[in-house]
Amino acid sequence: MFVPGVNGSIIANSNAPSGSRLKGAYKNSKKRKMPNGGSVSLDNISPEGSVGYSYSPSFKSLRGKLQGSTNILSGKQEYITPSVGASYKNLNVDYTPGNLMASVMSNKLNVNAEANFNKNKLVGSAVAGNYQLNPNLSVYGNVNYTPKEPVNYGVGFRYNKSFEKGGEVEDHDDDKEMVDGVASILRRVKDKKNRLQLANQLSKQFDREKVKYDLPSFLAKSKVKK
Repeated sequence: MFVPGVNGSIIANSNAPSGSRLKGAYKNSKKRKMPNGGSVSLDNISPEGSVGYSYSPSFKSLRGKLQGSTNILSGKQEYITPSVGASYKNLNVDYTPGNLMASVMSNKLNVNAEANFNKNKLVGSAVAGNYQLNPNLSVYGNVNYTPKEPVNYGVGFRYNKSFEKGGEVEDHDDDKEMVDGVASILRRVKDKKNRLQLANQLSKQFDREKVKYDLPSFLAKSKVKK
């Protein structure tokens, strides 16, 4: 088994480096841009010898990603996960085995939808939207669906006012409802590794969208252990 290096080199398990050599291989690895778009990168390395890497090709509005992890001390392939995505104007769609996400974003309207599958069977889905009525006031709504369970939904208003001399008034109750709804869906993902990967992806999305939440609490509600 070979692990692709990001500067065009490879790491072979037959002479697996350890200690400082292993750290050096990671430290000297930088993202390499591909001529047709995309990049190859060495993402992380553990003291146990597990190396995470990814290949992200792109072509116009299409994009893909192949993430994997190999233990270079034992030569064992730990996992490999493909994903694909596409963008068209304000629409973005991303698919990872077991997870489909779509979003529409404009100046006033934001809509995010997600569906989770286990063995090609729907185990949970959610849709959340926000419409900006004016610079300070917006209306939001969300719907969470889990097979054989009552549909959970919510709607409300968000008011956000900034003052010239500092200070801000903001209601984060809708953030809590959304985060709790996502955690409820994640609990129904049976594969623990997939559940962890999805939880990490969603927490990064929460950070990008400045959602107010507590990461340890979110992971605990999602029944995820790092």
